[in-house]
Amino acid sequence: MTDNPPAVRPTPAPAEQRPRGAGAKLAAAGLAAYLCTAAFYRTLQFLSPYLPENDGYYHIKMAFLMRTTGVMRSFPWARLGLWSEHFFDKDFLFHFILQAFTFGDLQYGAKWAAVLLGALGPAALYYSLRRSKALLPELWLFLLLSSGSFFLYRDLVPRPQILSIFLSVAAMHHILRRQFVWAGVVAFLYTLAYAAPFVTAAYALVFIGACYWVEKKADWRILAAVALGLLAGTLVHPNFPNNFRNWYVQDVQTLLSSWSGDVDLRAGGELSSMNARALVTVSTAAFFPYFGAILYSVLAGLKADAGQITLLITSFCFFVLTLMTKRFSEYWTPFSLWYAASVATQAYREGSRPFGALRRLRGPKGRAALAGGAALAVAALAVLFARSCANVAPSFSRAGPSRMEGAAAWLRSHVPEGETVYTCDWDDAPELFFFDSSHSYLVFLDPNFLYRWDPGLWRLWNQTSNGLNVNLYETMRDVFRARYGFCTSDFTRLRTQMAQDPRFEIVYSSPYNYIFKRGDTRLKGAGRLPDPPLSPGPFETDWLHSRAVSYDFDAGPASAEQWSRLPKEAVSGGIINLLGLGLGADEYACVFLKQEIHMRQDVSGRVFLGSDDGCALFVNGRQVYRNPAARELQLDVDRIDIRLKKGRNSVVAKVCNITKDWAFAARYSRSVLANRVK
Repeated sequence: MTDNPPAVRPTPAPAEQRPRGAGAKLAAAGLAAYLCTAAFYRTLQFLSPYLPENDGYYHIKMAFLMRTTGVMRSFPWARLGLWSEHFFDKDFLFHFILQAFTFGDLQYGAKWAAVLLGALGPAALYYSLRRSKALLPELWLFLLLSSGSFFLYRDLVPRPQILSIFLSVAAMHHILRRQFVWAGVVAFLYTLAYAAPFVTAAYALVFIGACYWVEKKADWRILAAVALGLLAGTLVHPNFPNNFRNWYVQDVQTLLSSWSGDVDLRAGGELSSMNARALVTVSTAAFFPYFGAILYSVLAGLKADAGQITLLITSFCFFVLTLMTKRFSEYWTPFSLWYAASVATQAYREGSRPFGALRRLRGPKGRAALAGGAALAVAALAVLFARSCANVAPSFSRAGPSRMEGAAAWLRSHVPEGETVYTCDWDDAPELFFFDSSHSYLVFLDPNFLYRWDPGLWRLWNQTSNGLNVNLYETMRDVFRARYGFCTSDFTRLRTQMAQDPRFEIVYSSPYNYIFKRGDTRLKGAGRLPDPPLSPGPFETDWLHSRAVSYDFDAGPASAEQWSRLPKEAVSGGIINLLGLGLGADEYACVFLKQEIHMRQDVSGRVFLGSDDGCALFVNGRQVYRNPAARELQLDVDRIDIRLKKGRNSVVAKVCNITKDWAFAARYSRSVLANRVK
């Protein structure tokens, strides 16, 4: 037993009384923490006058366009992918706030926005610690600002996670304090600000579970408040209901694909796994206090309350996610220190070792021991801070002027407004968009936006960019409909391929990138937006196939037998490879491919076919096209007008092969896809 006062928990009693003037002092302390953090961030950010990474160019330009043209309901700068049809400004609130920084030089404004918004997260953590009377809140703030580049860099680039970090800390603060209304308000704002607002519901669920474990009762009002905030934010979002599909792609499919490694989308390094050794050496200021607190809590037998359990479970989940995906380090770092602070506070208040021993130190020897310990602690903190600054500073000091500005200026001067510019990589478009918003770009911001929209088209784009497309000219002309393209200098194989084709010309070149031009302009209006309704949509690959039948081009679908689902491995770049499917024969044979399409209404449209060798097409049992030619496959070479009725329609393609390659590709016009019932 001890006569020391009880520990102050992260979750105070609802009836807590504060002395007069305590609120003003708390606000002043929070403001001081914010200003100190902002001053430190300003020093790092302006080690160079340039932006440290390319996504910031996109976000500040979006804010500028929002201020000058209004809220965006569509995004014509994305030629392909989810945003080309179902745009969702996942960072709407971030862009809304960013408008205040668009009245001068945009890059300068973006850097100041990163400083002032990035400082909110550390200041919010300090405020919460001070509000709960945690032990030495200034120490935990200092450790957070000494935690290395995995946190500091992510909290200091002009990207929406800097607002997400603040909202995440704020949500947890109000949940731990059982402030239902404020928790709902934060959840509402989170829904408008970032692509992962549902972490607030996860916090609430963990807290409810912890309350039930400790207090044997669960108050579901906090979850109800958060759920109402999420629902309200979802419904009022200007791009509702497109947010549902985009959230699923970013929060579920993107992470699952990066973890499984089933397809290499060449996504950003932030989605790669974390090296455990790097986490220890870079984030030392968070790693050792966190795991030290866990170990101490177990060995000392501390009895945690619901708030501390919530922080432990949440921070440990973020730790596991950080090992799987680097980007979660920006959440693990503050939450790990938050948990460590709660354990240290409890140990101090309960007089546990070593705090009890420190209190008993008396006399000159005691004071000398305390002074020596304090000196060692200050020296250790100084070393941590110096290492952290040395670790993160080069990311900002080495930032240079954009390497794409010259190419963007050339595009702006030489390419007609509204044309589509082919981009070899997904991260080219944000920077080009900043300097040249008069054109659209093929793949924008995230490769998942194209892959989840049309996997076959993504594969075709990937093959084309890497110089692996033998039908390069036809693909550029008929599929991507681009006369001009931009590539960084590392796409050497594509440049070599173009150098061997006189129909392509390199019209701009620098040490960092090049622009090519496709010489043939017979495709009238190629590359312009918006597409006419009869232009091709995504590749169609969900067909059933029959067994091979004898080479009789006049035989209809009635001769088909044993329909089977087309395996995924038979499809690459939207092209169905019919060889090796075990159809029964590969030469002097035909196969039927069948598909059922459900339409909302009667529609006149078009189907785009390519085949090796000849093919025929039947719609609802009637033959609408026949071409028995012996040929190589060219995408979209056959363009057939079709009429589909409301309800169920049967589409059957007959593909025949004489010898060697046997392949097929089909796409419907956008007028068909827009009325299709999925």
